[in-house]
Amino acid sequence: MAIIDYSTLQSSIANWLARADLTNVIPDFIQLAEARINRDLRVRKMQKTLYGVSASRKITLPADYAGMVSFKAADTSDLEIEGLFLDGDFFLDGSELLDGENVIEPVSALFETFPQSPIASPPYVSSAGVPIAYNVIGDQIVLVGGRAACVYAMSYWSKIEALSDANQQNWLLSEEPGIYLYGALTEASPYLKDDERTVLWATQYRTIVDGIQRSDEQERYGNAPAMVLLGPTP
Repeated sequence: MAIIDYSTLQSSIANWLARADLTNVIPDFIQLAEARINRDLRVRKMQKTLYGVSASRKITLPADYAGMVSFKAADTSDLEIEGLFLDGDFFLDGSELLDGENVIEPVSALFETFPQSPIASPPYVSSAGVPIAYNVIGDQIVLVGGRAACVYAMSYWSKIEALSDANQQNWLLSEEPGIYLYGALTEASPYLKDDERTVLWATQYRTIVDGIQRSDEQERYGNAPAMVLLGPTP
């Protein structure tokens, strides 16, 4: 049976398990597999960039946030918010910008900002200019210093869109159904107890994850030459 959507994925899992009494728990196996995939997989299709303006030095994380890639900020007095646009599949004030729109990213106005060191707190924090650092606390980013309202560009790893009866497909299932199949079979192993096939399923899952990562890196960097560092390094 070809795996083309959520329904056929459930049927395929039932066939592989050779069990007719697991209909009610197979969705659980898929949900657990998606949680595992969101922990293990990091490819460019999982990257998004969110633009906006902080409120009282706080930014609410998007619901699909899985980890930070890059955080940049700018003083609102140095950048017109109306001119803050980005080319690609990104978000601005909650609206999605479609590929191909004639928009511009004002890279020169944004400054890379890093997480605050857990062992070093700045003795003095200015309330003007750009923030000097940030912390991720709960479901918020809390900026350290800078204006209370600053423009930011947050690139982050997003979670895979969850499959359900109402959402039958996503890009990962279409491109690599095996990661869902073997991920769900692996998650079924505690329920099935001592199934000798568990090691095989887990190995296949890991092989697929590693293969997707390698392909993504090859497509992203191609035949770029390796960088050679000369002299002392940290």
